[in-house]
Amino acid sequence: MGERPCGKRVSLAVTTSPAAPGGPATATVSVPPCPTRVTALNVALNLPAAPARTATARVRVTASGTGVIPVRARFAVNGESMGTRTARLSGRTSYAESFALALRSRPCGSTLSVQVSAGGRTDTARVAVPCPPQVRRVAIVAAGADGGLRAQVRVTTANTRPVRLTVRFAAGEGGGAQTVTLSGATSYSRSFSHPAKLPCGTRWSITAVTAPAAAGGAATRSGSTPPCPREEEPEPQSSPVPQDSPSKEQPPAERTPSEEARPR
Repeated sequence: MGERPCGKRVSLAVTTSPAAPGGPATATVSVPPCPTRVTALNVALNLPAAPARTATARVRVTASGTGVIPVRARFAVNGESMGTRTARLSGRTSYAESFALALRSRPCGSTLSVQVSAGGRTDTARVAVPCPPQVRRVAIVAAGADGGLRAQVRVTTANTRPVRLTVRFAAGEGGGAQTVTLSGATSYSRSFSHPAKLPCGTRWSITAVTAPAAAGGAATRSGSTPPCPREEEPEPQSSPVPQDSPSKEQPPAERTPSEEARPR
């Protein structure tokens, strides 16, 4: 008969030689439907960019018949079950279905997976969950101006994604900046120095900023070098008192002859 005629009516005829008095005998029977087999199963998993937290599994099923196919999708984060979705497919021989699961929070830095089973077949999809870099705090834990400006900066992040740290120095009319990239950890401590001549009485400041910005904003430390010594004022000198010079006697004036002739 070849392949089983699932779901069809089959007629049988019996003949004899010589022929029977009543002619050939016939019979008709209905063959029950054959069990539906899943011939292909494929699943793809997607989690949109942050801050999205709803995962979607897209499932494609190909079957040998139109019978019922139970489908089960199990979602997990790092192997720990997060939820299960189910469906029953029937009426066609190929299907495209989607299963969604809203997570309580976005599992940053974890592996999200879904395992789909249908008609005795199983397929699994996995995705790494990226999250944007996030800086929780930046702080200048030490700063000084001894022989130049120096600072020790501490940065705390929410994940290991790269962040940039820029430290700006300002002293008097001068200044400078240094930038480094931090990645691979969630806590960093870096030392920075900036050569500068700082005369007495010079105001200075150090600012640390991150990209992206820290939750509490930038960190700043400032100060000044010791004040310049006061110049001593010279003591006032007293002016000499002027003294009267001795008077010189003037010689008597000469008298004219007329004055001499006058009677006294």
